[in-house]
Amino acid sequence: MIAASVIGVIQLTSTVAQACFDYFTQVGGARKAAQRMKNQLAALQIVLEKLEEVANDCNDQSGSQSLPQKKLDALGDLLAQCTTELEKLEKKLKKPIGWKGSLMWPLKEKEMERTLQYLSGIRDSISQVIEM
Repeated sequence: MIAASVIGVIQLTSTVAQACFDYFTQVGGARKAAQRMKNQLAALQIVLEKLEEVANDCNDQSGSQSLPQKKLDALGDLLAQCTTELEKLEKKLKKPIGWKGSLMWPLKEKEMERTLQYLSGIRDSISQVIEM
């Protein structure tokens, strides 16, 4: 079950990263912000792929999930939080904002920093749970 959830979050991460890339290529003033977000998403995706690998290995070794319930619960909560944050970000990135139809980066500086820190925290928490 965790492996399936991870796959969904990886796909969502890729979708949001692609939206950041679109801003990077289309909005000159958003290059730095879009690149920072894209880098954070890439780092998150690496950890999620590692989690997917661990989950698949656990399933393959015993035919059933051998991760302790405590880890499964923590990972489930983290994946849910990550999904919620990525969906909010995706929604903002899909809405073109600008003056007379021009595209602008939709996140204000404080919101950008909060999002980067939040995603970084989730990434670090997932890494810690994997290593426990």
